Amino acid sequence: MKILKRILAVIGILAALLCAFILLCAVNPDISKELASLLPQNEQQAKQEDSVNQEVQVPKETGESIPVTEEEDDTDTSQSGQISDVSTDSMPSDADEQTEVTRGSNGYEIPSESSVDVPEAVSGKTGYQPITEQAEELPDAEGGEYTSDLGYGETGDGLSFDEAFYPYYYMLDAKGQHLYRQIYANAAAMNEAFVPVEAVPVSRIRDIVCAVYNDHPELFWLNTAYVCKYDKNRICAELELDFNETAEDMEQASVSFNNTVNNILTQVQNLGSNYEKEKQVHDLLIDKITYNTGAKMSQSAYSALVEEETVCAGYARAYQYLLQKLGIPCYYCTGYAGEDHAWNIVALEDGYYNVDVTWDDTPGGEYDYFNKTDQDYENTHVRRELSVNLPPCGGQMYRNLEQSAGTGDGTLRSLEDVRLSQEDVLHGSQEFADYGYDQMIQHGIGSYSFSCVADHSVLRQTSNGYAVDGDVIEDFANRAMQTLGAAKWHLEWEAELLQDELVLFTFYARME
Repeated sequence: MKILKRILAVIGILAALLCAFILLCAVNPDISKELASLLPQNEQQAKQEDSVNQEVQVPKETGESIPVTEEEDDTDTSQSGQISDVSTDSMPSDADEQTEVTRGSNGYEIPSESSVDVPEAVSGKTGYQPITEQAEELPDAEGGEYTSDLGYGETGDGLSFDEAFYPYYYMLDAKGQHLYRQIYANAAAMNEAFVPVEAVPVSRIRDIVCAVYNDHPELFWLNTAYVCKYDKNRICAELELDFNETAEDMEQASVSFNNTVNNILTQVQNLGSNYEKEKQVHDLLIDKITYNTGAKMSQSAYSALVEEETVCAGYARAYQYLLQKLGIPCYYCTGYAGEDHAWNIVALEDGYYNVDVTWDDTPGGEYDYFNKTDQDYENTHVRRELSVNLPPCGGQMYRNLEQSAGTGDGTLRSLEDVRLSQEDVLHGSQEFADYGYDQMIQHGIGSYSFSCVADHSVLRQTSNGYAVDGDVIEDFANRAMQTLGAAKWHLEWEAELLQDELVLFTFYARME
C-alpha cells in the first residue's frame, strides 16, 4: 500500500507541474516558440515544404488552344503548352518581372496587336470576314433529348488529309477530326444540313468549321457562316452550312473556275523550282485581280480567279489553291493588320515564308510583303485564332530575292532597306566568287536562285557604265559544276545599285 501511495503521489506532482507549465505558456507564448526551435531540423523543413508545395496552376493566354477530347477536362490546354506551374514562393517581384512571350502550339511568337502600324500605301486593304456562328436552341423531344429528322449525310469515313497541305485538320482532337471529315464531305456533296457524327458541344463547333474552311479553298461555294442547332445539353444536334450564289449553277461555275485555274497552271507548271512557280503565281494574280471591297463572294477563290475582283481573303485563297495544285504547301492565315486580314504561309525548301499578295498589289511595292519572316511582319501582321498554330516563318534562302520598284522617291536603296547589314557585304572578286561557289554547291543539281550584296570592286568599268566581270562568274560556276559532277550550268543575274557604292545581286541558276 505504501508503494501505491507513493506512485499516486508522483503522478499527482507531475500533473500539477504540467498544469503549471500550460498556464505559464498561455501567459508567455514566447516560451513555446523557443521550445519549437529546439525540434529536429528535418521536422521543421518538412513542415515548411508542406506549405510551400501548395502550387497554383495559372493558364497563360498564348493563342488558340487545340481542342481536347471530351473525356479530358475542358481547362486542360497542355497540348498547346498553355499551362504553367507557378509556386507561391517563386512569383517575381515588380522589379524582376519580365515580359511574357506568348506562342502558338508550333512556336509562333505572337506580337502585340498594339504595335501594329499599317503603312499608308496598304491601309484599308483588308476585308477578311471571320467565320460566324448562329446558334439556335432546339425544343426538347417528348420524354427526352431532341431527335433530328436529318441523317448524317456524308460521313467522310475513309477520307485522309496530308498534314503538309492541310495543317488545320491536325489541330483538332479525334472527335474534331471525325466531324471535320463529315463537314468536308457534306460541303463537297453540297448537302447543307445534317446531324453531326460526333456529340460535340456548341463551344467547339466553330473551330472545326474554321479548320475545314481554312484548309480547303477549292470549296469556293462555301460561305463563312453556319447554323448550329443544339439540344438541352448544349450539344450540337444539327449543323447547317451556307453556300454562295455559285451553288445555283454549280456545273457552270465549276467549268469557269477550273478553266481559269488550268490556264494559270499551264503558264507556271514547267518552271524549274518551287520558288519560281511561287513567284510567277504571285505575279499573275497581281496582274489579274483588282482589289474591290464591293466584290461579290469576296471570301472565295472564285471571286479572285473568275470574277477578278476581291479582297484579301479572295487573294489568299486563290494563291493557296494554285500552289496546292502545284504541290507547294501553302496555308490560309488569318489575323490582324489594322483590321481583320488574311494572307498566306508558304513552305519552300528551307522553311516557311509569309506572303501577302493583297498588299503586294500596290504600285511600286510588288514584293514588299513577299517571302518574309515573322520578324519582318511583326509590326504589320499578327495571327489570330487557329492560325497561331501554323508553323513560324523563318526561311532565309528566298527572302528578299525579289525587290520592289524602289523607295518611291527616286533614291537608291540602303542596306537597311533590303534588310541586310555590313556583315553581309562581300568584298573583292575572290570573296564574291567563293560565295557564289558555296551557294551552288549548297543547292546542288536543279534550278534555284540566291542573292548577295557586294562592294563596287566586283564590277568593271565599261563605256556604258559598269558590268559584272564575267570571268569571275564563269570561274565559280565551272568549279561548282566540277565538284558536283554536273554536265553543264546556266546563270542569269540582276544587279541593283545601292547606296554607298554597293550592289545587290540576284542569281537565277540551273545546274544539270
